[in-house]
Amino acid sequence: MRPMPPDGVPDPAHLPALNESFYTARPQDYFGRRLQDLMLVAGNLAGLDDLFAKGVSFGALSAIGPQMGEGLAPERASERERQTQHFVIAESEVLCHHAGETLLRLYLAHAGAPPSPWLELSQIRSPEEFKKRVRRRFGPDSKPSDPANLAEIARTFYLTDVPERIQPPPAPEEWSKGLAIIEGYLR
Repeated sequence: MRPMPPDGVPDPAHLPALNESFYTARPQDYFGRRLQDLMLVAGNLAGLDDLFAKGVSFGALSAIGPQMGEGLAPERASERERQTQHFVIAESEVLCHHAGETLLRLYLAHAGAPPSPWLELSQIRSPEEFKKRVRRRFGPDSKPSDPANLAEIARTFYLTDVPERIQPPPAPEEWSKGLAIIEGYLR
């Protein structure tokens, strides 16, 4: 590989290798693990408490917690259940928002088919700039049924805005319904 140009922008010849490396990450695995962790807390708090009381470690990191099991007074057990419900509700919402923001970022990064979408999006350095891009595309002046927006969604998610290029081609109503569903999720 050639060295980076002085302005810090990668040589276009490097982009395929950079993209290949970046796209080996699988966001669905990360979100799947978070959902699994949330369900473990929701469905097996006592088992997790017991495990933590015995001690857990990962590499050089280790932790041990207090014994929480069946020896809890009824009022303490009830409070623990209430706290767990609040945690599960809050964490579910955080997970939903994180997955939604990731979907928005993936869409904004890939819309327009830049040569390195993830590098393009990494240029957004502030939350305000991200919000401006979201408002520009999905704000009050953006119509969900705008043909240009739906064509961009098709190019981004289906890699074409010509249904006949997909084999077998979807029925027109299925094509339109699919684009409307994606637009709805993004909004």
